[in-house]
Amino acid sequence: MSDPGVPTAPFADSGSAQPRSEELTQSPRPGAVRRDVLLAVALAASGLFVGAAWRLLAEFAAKRAEELEAPAAVDLTLAVLNVALGVGVAVVLIMRPGPDPVRRFLLAIAGLVIEGAVAWGVGVLLGVAHLGAVGAAFLAAPTAALIVFGSTFVGYLRNPEG
Repeated sequence: MSDPGVPTAPFADSGSAQPRSEELTQSPRPGAVRRDVLLAVALAASGLFVGAAWRLLAEFAAKRAEELEAPAAVDLTLAVLNVALGVGVAVVLIMRPGPDPVRRFLLAIAGLVIEGAVAWGVGVLLGVAHLGAVGAAFLAAPTAALIVFGSTFVGYLRNPEG
């Protein structure tokens, strides 16, 4: 018997590691799902801004680089923009995991993959001649994933009980 003023763990009353039946039948809150999907759509749409920024900065980087280094400078510009976006998204995912962190994480990663394709397409449409390193367009998703996984792992090492 537990004290009514003291919160208990979800599995504490049954003495087993099995969740209670009402926990299994609970559906996700519609507002939370909507917010997570909106996050994924916003991240995908951010490709418009990343592509436009790539177009503006790539021209500057290509002019500053030597002739043989100009294509690498263009690719690196997009890579840096995507890594910066990935770091920002990872910080948001760590600081505000939401009621279902796995769903939010997966939707954010999907949005970042779409963002990479959109940024690449927008940059090419706006006049960036060529992307030699195609992976540069898709660096936001693995960057965010690595940081979130690393943070989760360090958190587990600090408190293995959860």
